[in-house]
Amino acid sequence: MAKGGAKPKSKAVKRAIAETKRPIKEAETLLAAQAEAEPAKKRRQLGRRASDEQVERSIQQNLGDLPRTVIESKKIGGLLLRERIKRDRHLAKTKTSGGRLGAVYWRGFHQEYGEGLDGVGKLTVDDQDLPVSDALLEALEAAVRVNPATRTIEPLVGHLQHCKDLNQKEFVGLCKAVSSTQAMGKTNSDTVLVEMMKFLARAKQETSPAKEIQSMVPLFDGSLSRQFCRLKKAGVLVTTWLDTHHDLAAMLMDGSDLVAVIAAHGQWTGVAPQVARLTASSKLGSALFSFASFLVNSSSYEQEIAKLLELLLQSPLLASAVSDFQETCEALAVTYKSAGLLAAKR
Repeated sequence: MAKGGAKPKSKAVKRAIAETKRPIKEAETLLAAQAEAEPAKKRRQLGRRASDEQVERSIQQNLGDLPRTVIESKKIGGLLLRERIKRDRHLAKTKTSGGRLGAVYWRGFHQEYGEGLDGVGKLTVDDQDLPVSDALLEALEAAVRVNPATRTIEPLVGHLQHCKDLNQKEFVGLCKAVSSTQAMGKTNSDTVLVEMMKFLARAKQETSPAKEIQSMVPLFDGSLSRQFCRLKKAGVLVTTWLDTHHDLAAMLMDGSDLVAVIAAHGQWTGVAPQVARLTASSKLGSALFSFASFLVNSSSYEQEIAKLLELLLQSPLLASAVSDFQETCEALAVTYKSAGLLAAKR
């Protein structure tokens, strides 16, 4: 007999209890499976995000001097630049390199996607009889030494800071030496490029020699934008940076637009067209003003949504009207985001 005199449960009762508990157990099993799957899903999302960030860093470090139009729209073999890098990284992971793409890869990649853009490589000396400063020759020799331990850019930086003029032959030689980041090194090349811009601004040679300077604009743009991004990470504000680099920035973007935006003192809405032009003008413009551009476009987006909401409230609140409002808002958001006018949530 059962304890306490209680009657034992019949098999039918036990089956009924088991049937009652089954949905609960199934729900618990489903919840447990979902809980296990969720971290895996997050890991996949984080993995994709980490991969995208690695690709962006690789582009910044190895292809920073390529124009934005090439990075965003040029296709080779049906692949955009980012798609090609992702594919090659995936293929490299199956080898002993563990996904690492070396200097030889990036040099060939740059030549492939940058074909036809090497204006510096096409520069020629107009008059071979022009003299070349011994000090400049010695400085360039020191800057491109094969041994990194003896390589130094100090003489070249000092020469650019103190010389008053460079003839066309000297300037072409300087352009070719500085554009060869494999010989000089990326960091050294960036430093010398900024000093070249300071020399041009100081010597008022922005228009002469025009052809040579124009061929250097992509390199100037990349080096100056990287310099700003490094300082930005250290806490330097856009306005602070522009106070000391306004003359250099004006070499890469419209000077009147730049003056108007600086004078706005953060009131970006009033200079929205100028902000848009500056942001699209160059890598430096994007680095300096993309945040302001997002603020302007966010404000415009909010105003359009407010107008749609006002129209909705003036109409009878029918389900169809609310549905139309939602569809219009979603379409508007897609339009803004697809045009790069709003930051997409990650």
